[in-house]
Amino acid sequence: MERLTWIYQRISAATVDKATLTKLFSTFDLDAIRDRLTGALFGDAYSFEMVFVDGGSTEDSPELLERSHRRYGGALGGAGITEAGRLQMKHLTRRGFMASAAAAAITARAAGAKGSGKTKRKFTMALIGSAIGVKGSIRQQLEWATKYGFESIEPSLGDLRRMPTTAVYEFTAEMKERGLQWAVTGVPVNIREQSEDAFTAQLKGLEAAAKVWQSAGATRVKSAIMSFHQDLNYLDNFRLHTDRIRRAAEVLNTHGLRFGLEYLASKLLWTLQRHPFVHTMAETRELIERTGADNVGLVLDSWHWYCSRETEADILALSNKDVISCDLNDAPTGIAIDDQVDSIRALPATTGVIDVKTFLNALIQIGYDGSIMAEPFDNALNALGNEEALQRTAEAMKKTFALVE
Repeated sequence: MERLTWIYQRISAATVDKATLTKLFSTFDLDAIRDRLTGALFGDAYSFEMVFVDGGSTEDSPELLERSHRRYGGALGGAGITEAGRLQMKHLTRRGFMASAAAAAITARAAGAKGSGKTKRKFTMALIGSAIGVKGSIRQQLEWATKYGFESIEPSLGDLRRMPTTAVYEFTAEMKERGLQWAVTGVPVNIREQSEDAFTAQLKGLEAAAKVWQSAGATRVKSAIMSFHQDLNYLDNFRLHTDRIRRAAEVLNTHGLRFGLEYLASKLLWTLQRHPFVHTMAETRELIERTGADNVGLVLDSWHWYCSRETEADILALSNKDVISCDLNDAPTGIAIDDQVDSIRALPATTGVIDVKTFLNALIQIGYDGSIMAEPFDNALNALGNEEALQRTAEAMKKTFALVE
């Protein structure tokens, strides 16, 4: 049963009848398993050839799997796809075969999503549960991502900190098996902090967090620039942010992390207090340039791109290196741009107010290879149960991505 559970976890993204597979696995009828998986994972265009040379042993052998990996390499752990489209597996244990089949399923799914027709996207569809009212551990996020077709998940600092080092390595290895990547997460430092003592203390916390992210293989984090201030004028606030961002970026750079900054363009925000501050892409780029940090870039949000009246040309003026992460959403209908409320949005491609197709197409053209998350700020969505919220979000994201595929 333990082996069967392990198998199920690794083929959960495929459309496979569990009752049928239970019967097959109970007898280890490899020919039947081969035929069933061939159809379920790849359709009629592919077939399996298997040669088992481990004496028919059903024991789990790390040594054999490691030997197979060293000898054959590759994402399939010893399997290769020929030009004729025929998947050939040789020198695999039974468990090795199942692991390879799972990896092949992910590869096939990714190829179908990214490699068909004119599609050339490199970015991933990210699951960030907090943005859609979904609460769950990093393990649950992994399972949900597999179930609903997301391609990256948040490197949650709290969960990673609670995991032993070996558990982190095992978790990231499982992510790789499932074809998942890390998305982005927020930093535990306030880039608006005016107190030098408080900010210095926060940098120490950032150093500790960066070590955790580095150990997990995460490479992107982010923060937002508040577009207003009651006391600091634009110039003084600019100087403060330049200093804080530069110093935070230095800490992050030591651990291989890139730092994304999100500008907030809603007019009702940047006019909220006495002094407006940075709230456009151009201003944010100027701020980044002033820091002199090579690992700092933009967080592009379709909402703020829309509210600042930016265009495709603004995105095309960027390079992949300039963009750390992206957020995707739509806006309520019947409301003028300057009257849009930042905290009231919609799932992408649901109202048609924001031109998400142009937004995504521009990202494809600059070769953006990070994650894109849904950030709808939708109270109705937040009120739903986890599964329904995930389903609706995944459907909206897939519909949006299909516009450019």
